[in-house]
Amino acid sequence: MTKENNFLFIKFEGVQKSEVLEGMGFEVDSHGFLLREGKHVKTHDGSANVKVDDVKAVLPGSLDIITDLIEAEDYFKTY
Repeated sequence: MTKENNFLFIKFEGVQKSEVLEGMGFEVDSHGFLLREGKHVKTHDGSANVKVDDVKAVLPGSLDIITDLIEAEDYFKTY
């Protein structure tokens, strides 16, 4: 049996990325870093804090942040 992962890539015109992320429940600190529940959001590998400008995608449900599309590879696997 395979598990299907659906993705929807969208582009917002006239809306700042930070506004969209804040609408999803994230916060942005004064230096442009992304926070969730008051803690810095880390990259997929946990090596660095994420800046708003680096966000490429947000996964629905888990709200995992993707900063490089290669990180999404795990989500496209079938089982």
